[in-house]
Amino acid sequence: MYLTSPSVTTRAIADYKLSDNWTSQTIFAGNFGESKGFYQYNIDGGAVAILSLQELLTDPALAPLQPILSPIVAPMLQEAGSLLQTEAFTRIFDKRDALANHINFQQNFTGDFKLGNMRNRMVIGLDYVVSKYNYKNKSGNPVITSTSNFPQLLGTLNSIPELVPTAEYLEAFYSSLPYFDAFFDAQGNVIPTSFTPGATTNITNASLEEIFNQVPGRNDDFKSSTFAAYVSDVINLTDKLTVNVGLRLDYFNQKGDVKNPDDGFTKTTFSPNAGIIYQPIKDKLSLFTNYQTGFINNDPVFNPATGDYDTWEPTKANQFEAGVKTNLINGKLNISASYYNIKAEDRIGTDPSSLLLPVSVPIDEIVSQGVELEVNANPFVGLNLRASYAYNDSEITKVTIAELLHKRPEEAGPESVYNFWADYKFKQGSGLEKFGIGIGFNGASSYNTMDNGISGQFELPSYVVFNSAIYYNSQKFRIGVKVNNFTDETYYKGWSTINPQAPRAFLGTITYKF
Repeated sequence: MYLTSPSVTTRAIADYKLSDNWTSQTIFAGNFGESKGFYQYNIDGGAVAILSLQELLTDPALAPLQPILSPIVAPMLQEAGSLLQTEAFTRIFDKRDALANHINFQQNFTGDFKLGNMRNRMVIGLDYVVSKYNYKNKSGNPVITSTSNFPQLLGTLNSIPELVPTAEYLEAFYSSLPYFDAFFDAQGNVIPTSFTPGATTNITNASLEEIFNQVPGRNDDFKSSTFAAYVSDVINLTDKLTVNVGLRLDYFNQKGDVKNPDDGFTKTTFSPNAGIIYQPIKDKLSLFTNYQTGFINNDPVFNPATGDYDTWEPTKANQFEAGVKTNLINGKLNISASYYNIKAEDRIGTDPSSLLLPVSVPIDEIVSQGVELEVNANPFVGLNLRASYAYNDSEITKVTIAELLHKRPEEAGPESVYNFWADYKFKQGSGLEKFGIGIGFNGASSYNTMDNGISGQFELPSYVVFNSAIYYNSQKFRIGVKVNNFTDETYYKGWSTINPQAPRAFLGTITYKF
């Protein structure tokens, strides 16, 4: 069972000197990507979809049929409930067959000139991007209604004329679920269930092909384009005061599905930006502040609830930042500290109430604010110290789904991340002057990779990972050995996922300079 994802990227740049003050740069970039094969992932709580059958036992209109329905449905609900009370991970598959093609053309004119005594560094440019997608992906479960007590249940409902629509709805709902073939415990052992009869650890492409040949195929084409014009100028008002002003105009044309003339739209957006740098102490102390706006286009997303693709408004953002930078002790101490506040509108999130089927929903507003600190120091010859720290407070402040309101977005990551690295090169005449050593660490605070009012929270613990290196550097070649995670820390990262990170690892490098 495998998935292939080849890509081809092309890039061409042509630079022209127009005069002593102006240059031209023309850029062409293209990217072609493909994804084909079977994609597999595991989730906890997959049996929750079976609990939808509870409605058959609680619907007052079906009360007279309880003596018939209850013996069929109750064992299925009991089995699903038992799976939900244990560490039962559901193995899910879908079939990928997608193409993506992006073409980008950009033209920039850059000038460096004076108006009076004020130096100007100006950029005037055009940007054109075209994106095309073709999706033939397949997702569905054509066999679930042939397992457990489903055949008996559907047969009973179909035998009563007024309940035929109920039978058709149930069959359509469960057939639209992702295909899952097995449940596993935390050690990877198969859990026998009536919903996945004959489940085994191993699976092959051939067996998956047999399943997905029964899933109806699609052939969807999407296209969007963006045309932008922009101008920016950095002006040295004095030798201590610099101002940057800019404006970008974007015209976004979302054609959506090329076969559907009703799902497209256009959007025109102005994005101004401005910044100020003031140096109270020339070349040693700088104070800065800036304001930026912008937006990114959102690609269409498949909606399993409707069986179609949804198109989305672009995500808009506004950012304010202020900080200080230093260059002290003849360049031996550099410190950078800043505060930022970012407000993003019309982000795309996932509905936490969707059962197994990831349904995208709009998030009206997310506010993120935080601080960043970086220090680079050379206390004495041969020793370099680098350290950084970042804190990010992120919150969903406006959304129609109450279970997401005031939650931290899953993609925001840990609140705090930090790193430190010390590198020492031995002095000349010490006998070790061609050797160097390094040691450091990086870490992060705990992180809720899931956080909503329905599923609750799932926290990845905080971690600190230590690394070290030793190297020999001569005029012609360099030999280095690095040990990553030398304490063999067990830690995880993720974005609504749980991804184990590498254990202790030894890396060797040999570099020869011709």
